Amino acid sequence: MFSVLASLVPGLNCLQRNFHCNNNSPRYSRLAIKCGGKQSRVGNTVYKDDNIDGASFGVFNSEKWALSNVGLFSEGRFRTLIQNEGSKVINTTTPDLYQTSRQSPGSLRYYGLGLENGPYNVSLFFAEIVYEDRASRKWESLGRRVFDIYIQGTCRLKDFVISKEAGGVRREIRRSFNATVSDNHLEIHLFWAGKGTCCVPAAGSYGPLISALSVTPGFPPTVDIEQTVNIERKKNQTGLIVGIAVTLAILGFILIFLVFYTRMKRDNNDVEGKSTLDYCSHKISATMFLVKIFVRENNFGVYTRFL
Repeated sequence: MFSVLASLVPGLNCLQRNFHCNNNSPRYSRLAIKCGGKQSRVGNTVYKDDNIDGASFGVFNSEKWALSNVGLFSEGRFRTLIQNEGSKVINTTTPDLYQTSRQSPGSLRYYGLGLENGPYNVSLFFAEIVYEDRASRKWESLGRRVFDIYIQGTCRLKDFVISKEAGGVRREIRRSFNATVSDNHLEIHLFWAGKGTCCVPAAGSYGPLISALSVTPGFPPTVDIEQTVNIERKKNQTGLIVGIAVTLAILGFILIFLVFYTRMKRDNNDVEGKSTLDYCSHKISATMFLVKIFVRENNFGVYTRFL
């Protein structure tokens, strides 16, 4: 029965017990997802797109990761893909990363599949883009979102409120956790435990909300090395470019200094040469004047000429 169902629903086998996809045959060592939006690049990290709406599950990117989003979707009007319709998120250097988010009315899970076993750093990126600021005194500001965060089945944060932790709405907040992958899969679970408001500004606006996530290895990976090498190569290239630019700037400064120094030296020599010539000319003129006086006073009929 399951084999028939799995053939009708691609990727379903990846979400079953023991996570059959790439189990015992790791293919990856890092993961980054742009939750609720299109693919985005931040520095050397490419966040894969995640823009399937509705109550669903899916396995994406060559069975590299999977998504499960379940809950009570109020009469089909609940939006799982959230677009920021207000001002841009502040307190961040990457506001575009928070323009979209994925929301769930109950349980939102992301799975990393085929990961190499070892310690990892899991970073979760949040910003409250649904509710308005309490200071605005608007109806939309009365909502309250509360959920729990589980990593590998262990509760890491209880009663997490995005706007409270970030210091307001449309502000970035990141939370990082250490996790160990021991059977080639990683589970990130955001769970609504029945707290918060239910119907502000719309039905179901209370569950988990996340903008992006990234998973990076805390060890030298032996798989997916090409991506790691490319990242290191880009870092080395950046360092090389900076080094060359600094060297060229120093050489340019030295060259400019030498040009100015040579020109100043030449100008000084010209001034000194001109001064010497003027001095000689004055001395010759004075001598000729004295000779003329001497000739006139002594009535010499001699015409003296200096060449």
